[in-house]
Amino acid sequence: MAEMTITRIDRESLVWLVKELEDFEKDKAIRSGLSAATLVFKTIGRRNLRRWMGSHGHPEGVTGNLLASFKNRIKRRRPGALSGFILPEGSHVWLVDQGTTLRSTRRHDTGIMPASHFWENAAREGDSKAVERLREGVERKIQKIRERKR
Repeated sequence: MAEMTITRIDRESLVWLVKELEDFEKDKAIRSGLSAATLVFKTIGRRNLRRWMGSHGHPEGVTGNLLASFKNRIKRRRPGALSGFILPEGSHVWLVDQGTTLRSTRRHDTGIMPASHFWENAAREGDSKAVERLREGVERKIQKIRERKR
């Protein structure tokens, strides 16, 4: 799986947004923004996967484990978030994303899996939108904290 890293975050503006909050409130606000940003990748990835499966002989689209295996996780110790797949349901997702060449056993061929690149495309499509959602999520959480303090 390709690793996605958003590097265009204006860190100074985020620090400026949370400067008046206490430390634990800063963490909550940043985690809220990260959660909103990773949701972008999850949504786009699921949409791309449904679209690809629907156009390749699966009229009902995706069913079962692949859709259920999309998960987001916010890191606990330092700012960061992960968006991807959990095991064992998502253990074969790389076959769908990157594809395979002709595979075979001693007795028969097991086939070719054409590459869909749904996850790589999600990284490209969602990059700018994720940065936007990160900022919106932080601002929304800051607003909630300020309203609670009044």
